Amino acid sequence: MTAPPTPPRIVALADLADAYRVPDYMPADWRILVVPGDLRVDGDLQLEWDRPNGNAHPPRHDWRDAAGCPPDEAIDGIAIEGSLHVGGAIISHWAGPMLLVREHLRARSLIAGGAFIRIRGDADVTDTVLGHTNHGELYIDGTATAPLLIWDDHFFNAATINAPYTFDTRAAAWEDWGYDDDLDGYPVPEQLKPVLREEFGCWDEVLDALRAGKDVVKPDFRDQVSSG
Repeated sequence: MTAPPTPPRIVALADLADAYRVPDYMPADWRILVVPGDLRVDGDLQLEWDRPNGNAHPPRHDWRDAAGCPPDEAIDGIAIEGSLHVGGAIISHWAGPMLLVREHLRARSLIAGGAFIRIRGDADVTDTVLGHTNHGELYIDGTATAPLLIWDDHFFNAATINAPYTFDTRAAAWEDWGYDDDLDGYPVPEQLKPVLREEFGCWDEVLDALRAGKDVVKPDFRDQVSSG
């Protein structure tokens, strides 16, 4: 007889602080849903307090539903004891829950915004890692692998970065473009034209596409990186 799967449990963040290296300034009494084993999500995974548009294409899943949270429970984040595999993009905008992954992350894109995200293992991303806004934090304790990494006024730390292209919008704003708060209307930088799809003419179009869960890297370049 096969034993039934272990259901998720809810614990205080303080109980996970050591295992997931959570900074002590995070609220110790936050309620975290702990998912045993791996978690797989088809489509995009939205890390927002507001629920996603149910008509989005590809499908965008709410983080509470994807993790199996009971409908009558209020939680502040999820902790996955295994690995997280997302078929689409992980998307955090301006505010959001905590995401903790004990092992590895696999996703098409990782869009880090207002959420606190820590991956204890490696993060393998097939399109883009984007950190935008200074509200959240992204930590990858292993190797961050992606064709393109973009830092748009966001805190990021990885033990190792394996990416042929990285870009810091604030450094470029000061050094290349002349400072502007949002860079709307600024052209795509020359050094990224070999990797970005041809339809992008302005930098804000690239960021808007990523926040919408779309691919921005040229397919042939992405395939070249993944097979290299």
